[in-house]
Amino acid sequence: MGLSVWRTSKFKTNLVEVTLRQPLDEARVTANALLPFVLRRGTRRHPTSLEMHRFLEELYGADLSVEISKIGESHNLRFQVEVAADPFLPGEPDLFRRGLGLLREVLLEPLADGASFHPPYVEQERENLRRAIEGLINNKRQYAIVRLIEEMYRGRPYGVYKYGRVEDLDRIDAASLYQHYQEVLATSPVEIFVVGDLDPDQVARWVEEELPLHPTRLRPVPPARSAPAHLDGRTIREEQEVQQGVLVMGWTSGVSYADEGFEAMVAANGLLGAFPHSKLFVNVREKASLAYFAFSRFEVSQGFIYASAGINVEEYERARAIIEAQVAAVQAGDFTDEELAKCRASLIHGYRAMQDSARRMIDARLVGLANGRPREPEEIIGRLERLEPAAIREAAQTLELSTVYFLERPQQATVDRAAAQEEAP
Repeated sequence: MGLSVWRTSKFKTNLVEVTLRQPLDEARVTANALLPFVLRRGTRRHPTSLEMHRFLEELYGADLSVEISKIGESHNLRFQVEVAADPFLPGEPDLFRRGLGLLREVLLEPLADGASFHPPYVEQERENLRRAIEGLINNKRQYAIVRLIEEMYRGRPYGVYKYGRVEDLDRIDAASLYQHYQEVLATSPVEIFVVGDLDPDQVARWVEEELPLHPTRLRPVPPARSAPAHLDGRTIREEQEVQQGVLVMGWTSGVSYADEGFEAMVAANGLLGAFPHSKLFVNVREKASLAYFAFSRFEVSQGFIYASAGINVEEYERARAIIEAQVAAVQAGDFTDEELAKCRASLIHGYRAMQDSARRMIDARLVGLANGRPREPEEIIGRLERLEPAAIREAAQTLELSTVYFLERPQQATVDRAAAQEEAP
């Protein structure tokens, strides 16, 4: 069990997170995604939502939350409790410890009969998850990104959607999910994170007493970047009834979070499309007026960059060509001192702002642990400040186009629309 503690008085709350890490696996991903939401519903001491809410109010409005994240090939089940810091509540010195006790209840004393979870809770959360998975298609921008990643990593763990598959849900019931829960507790590496004005030694003692999480047969979690993306340059065109097309292009690289060239690739992505002053926004959206939105992201754990743009379907070829030209420009070192200065300043501001959010501090540490190389924001900032243009160019030159995904209207609808525009007076 790993424990990371940041002692700081800058926040008015103390935050604790327990993360159970599982290998990203198509066979287990849906049950993993469902489990935290069922556990949150009730414990033996607080079996209903109303009783759970009342207890949180007794803790002066504490917050209990759960989430699922995917970092490389690590599927993370995350449980958080946030309570007011003791200096703001004189006479309540054990508030944080009571928060730890609530996490113990959620993780180790759930509402169950020893063989099965409470069936109504499983049924309700199963339907909530079904709606979340099916509802992805209503967010065309995010749907297109998920589909690109599925195609780039088809048949490989990273291609699995973090919330799983609808077709798995009907096979999960209260008994099978409870069996899965026992398996998760027995096999998951555990990471605990604490941010607040607390003595680290005292926190370590409380965690040992309140959270006896000791897996008996650990299931190793693969390194964040183990199975690379396909490099077949495929183009996938999917038709739906959409008002605008969504073009997403993915490039693999030789650089990820654990590598020495990490900061250089972060800057390459910054120059390409991370900011309103980046090349994609300036050239695709502003100069060519081709896109409703245009940006790029660097997926640091897998080491790939994707660019996304919302365009008129008829502008596909032109938009793709301009996007590829911006990548080529960064690879050639074709960026000005002013562009680099703006990019560097924006990146440094982002890493400094990370330290103003307890949750973002935890997110960053979890990424580091998943990649086998924790990096402090100040370390990254220092490297960005010293970064030379040649290093950025060298990192960008490792980019290779993997997959292109285009979400568009049905072809006949496109033809009909073009004809109507030609006939308009």
